[in-house]
Amino acid sequence: ISMALLERVLGASPNGVVLRRIVREGKDVVGFPILFANRWALKLAGSRSLRGKLVEIFPGELEDGALEEYSHVAESGRSRNFEKRFVLDGHVRWLMVHVSKLEEEGLVVNFVEITKRKQAEERLRHDEELLEMTGRMTKSGGWEILYPQREMHWSPEVYEIYEVGAEFEPTVERAMSFFPPSSLAKMKTAYEDCEREGIPCDLEVEFITAQHRRRWVRAMARAEFVEGKLRRVYGTFQDVTDQRK
Repeated sequence: ISMALLERVLGASPNGVVLRRIVREGKDVVGFPILFANRWALKLAGSRSLRGKLVEIFPGELEDGALEEYSHVAESGRSRNFEKRFVLDGHVRWLMVHVSKLEEEGLVVNFVEITKRKQAEERLRHDEELLEMTGRMTKSGGWEILYPQREMHWSPEVYEIYEVGAEFEPTVERAMSFFPPSSLAKMKTAYEDCEREGIPCDLEVEFITAQHRRRWVRAMARAEFVEGKLRRVYGTFQDVTDQRK
């Protein structure tokens, strides 16, 4: 394939594409000057032409870490993917960088903007931290059962209320076994009604932890159906012993 044709194809890419030449001194790789950069990459770099220049497309591209990745691909021929954070015009941005070898003495570097995804992940992390803090303050946690496999999941706070370790594998049957007979019948009836009919559950019942401590808990549940089929039962589980005193 000719370089002219390659440039036309890469120039139309909606993401950043840069071709870099591998420069060696003896057996050592000493640089990666640019052979071609498409419009996306030129805009990011704030330049109209970068051909032949040993410059960065974005701040930190050729610093330690990313430069090591480029050198690894140049030497091994194996492609690499990595994420790169940088600051441009006072704003934090993120790129997914894919590097592959082009014939013997070239690299193809693809850049995909993932800033929005990283921001969403950061917001989710903050929300999860806030929920965890709230759960600890209120002694409450969340749980869900996925169908049709009836696979049960607990948040860390539910493990704490049950006083079991992270190695404990919850099931509906094992979760129910912590309720004394006076509470078990109520819990089973409420759970079965929620599972079969979608009737919401909100109960306060006695409960005995794995450490044989007697507690009062509030169990709430909701069912989620998709096209008439049960997909999930989920809810909250709260230690309300202090409120009962």
